[in-house]
Amino acid sequence: MLSSGPPVPVALKLLPPAQGPAPVLLKQVVTLEAKGQRRQFLVVARLQPTGVDMVALLPTGQRLMTLAYDGEELTQQQLSSIPLPGEDILAILQFSLWPVTSINQHYSVKDGWLATIEAGKRQLLKNSKLLLEVDYQEQQLVVDNYIGNYRVLIKTLETESLKSRAL
Repeated sequence: MLSSGPPVPVALKLLPPAQGPAPVLLKQVVTLEAKGQRRQFLVVARLQPTGVDMVALLPTGQRLMTLAYDGEELTQQQLSSIPLPGEDILAILQFSLWPVTSINQHYSVKDGWLATIEAGKRQLLKNSKLLLEVDYQEQQLVVDNYIGNYRVLIKTLETESLKSRAL
């Protein structure tokens, strides 16, 4: 069946921080490839049950964006002329790292979603259309976002457990 009219935009969902992985501090190099351009920046993300905090930096240390999400409210601050899709970056990070039970709960089949999760790969479809593909390679994540028509390469430089640290 052909549908008439423009396609309805599909937004990725933000998942509850409390359902996420064990508390961790991630330092990552993120390369965003879109429209023939590449932008590279550093992301420091703190994942905790109470919330997710992220900061994106240029290699020079200049802040590009800060983001905080407590499970209810997302606050984002763009600090440069380079716009970053912070909410998308967070939703992709969550889809990549959150447990299968959380993903299946929030991307439910009855709402037209289908998440396929295998060793080394995750895919997200809406109404049988592939929207997001995460490929876990040896040294990095390769994320194809078909909604936004861009690719993100995420290389983790450092992972630090936050359980042993007082915050």
